[in-house]
Amino acid sequence: MHPLLTKPLLEELDRYLARAVGEPPDPAALADYIRDQSQRSFRDRIFDAIRRSGLADVDVYSRAGISKSTFSRIRSGDRPAKDVAIALAFVLGLSAAQTEALLGSAGYYLSKSSVGDLIVRFFLERGVHDILAVNDALYAHHQPLLAGVRA
Repeated sequence: MHPLLTKPLLEELDRYLARAVGEPPDPAALADYIRDQSQRSFRDRIFDAIRRSGLADVDVYSRAGISKSTFSRIRSGDRPAKDVAIALAFVLGLSAAQTEALLGSAGYYLSKSSVGDLIVRFFLERGVHDILAVNDALYAHHQPLLAGVRA
């Protein structure tokens, strides 16, 4: 123990922290909060959407322009890059709201201050799910392209 950290000083620090921070949360209340606030994972959402689409996995990752290994990592629970998640949403024909929920489950969102995100939102809101058309618009505005198709 450091010579300045005497037992009385440590006890005083513990009392101070208890007053400053308050009592630790009730474990049951914390567990209830986590259960009530948690959302479905990206993995669960994307594979439910794939099942509903009727597409084979190979069709999904091929059309999205991602590799089989990237798709396998997603299946294992890895979080994909944002452009990969968006490309998958387009391939699966997800609505703007469904895409926002999917992106949110991976910790992403479509920003209204990003030209690229606004272009993606524009196509989603109009129900246009053609990745090549989206990438053409992104390219024309000097924005990074969605997964798979590079200039």
